[in-house]
Amino acid sequence: MFDDFVLGIAGQVIGHQYKSSTKPKPVGVRGLLLGTDKVIADCATSFRKLEAAYPGKRISVRYVTSHIASVGDKGLFGVKGWDSKDFFREKDRHPDRSLADWRASVWQPIIDELVSASGLNDIDFERFFRRFQIELGAPQTIELNHSLDSAARTQVEELARAIGDLVGRDDGKTSWTRRELLDELGWRDRFQLFNEHRFPLGAHAQSNELSEAELEAALKSHSSGYICLLGSPGTGKSTLLERFVQSGPNRKVIRYLAYVPGTAQGQGRGNDANFLADLNSQLVGLGFQANRVKDDTLEQRR
Repeated sequence: MFDDFVLGIAGQVIGHQYKSSTKPKPVGVRGLLLGTDKVIADCATSFRKLEAAYPGKRISVRYVTSHIASVGDKGLFGVKGWDSKDFFREKDRHPDRSLADWRASVWQPIIDELVSASGLNDIDFERFFRRFQIELGAPQTIELNHSLDSAARTQVEELARAIGDLVGRDDGKTSWTRRELLDELGWRDRFQLFNEHRFPLGAHAQSNELSEAELEAALKSHSSGYICLLGSPGTGKSTLLERFVQSGPNRKVIRYLAYVPGTAQGQGRGNDANFLADLNSQLVGLGFQANRVKDDTLEQRR
């Protein structure tokens, strides 16, 4: 179960199980999760297996089906006046609700049945149920988000083809690293910089406490805008920035050195495309959301 597609990304592992039908029909809580297929028990078991296989990762499981939620079972699964569509909508609206809160709600009878059928204790069930997603009414064919620009849509299609090609090979392989997927796509690693952007510090580099204090005061007193560090050549400006300005709980640092020794016909100046690519790579690495998986043109990087 949940082995159709297991995706690992940004500290998370998400297991997917797809159930498609050429004739989607209404399904209720009992029929879907508590029927003879024992779906809730299989889901819970898969969740625990993924936790064991990927310790330290945030595990989620996603059950996707083309069937739709029933509205014709009002009061027939232990909850008077409510139907299965109401239950699935409630779960979707409150994904982080505690087990105690579920039991304090009108849904207590069906929740108790789900806990019992899952085979989990209360603590494990609460963690599992919070990370268990049910997607009903899924289309039988993939529909791309219409808000995506043409470049992003092309990238999604390339990803789909590459994953399909990897899975379809008769080599017995069932898992691939991020690097292997990028190699299959022929894409550059978004987190790999063109240049290191670190100023080399000599063994005899010394701190300048007065300048450090002034720089720290300037950083703390400005939440936006620009700060200019002025000084004659060789007075230690780059050394000061490299030694003193570091990322911390309340500060994230992105570095760019315009001078790159041995590049640009000996002038050592990075070009604008690489400049923007390295800035974007560092921003994405800090958690900023990108519009595309990769940027191919200077305009996209901007």
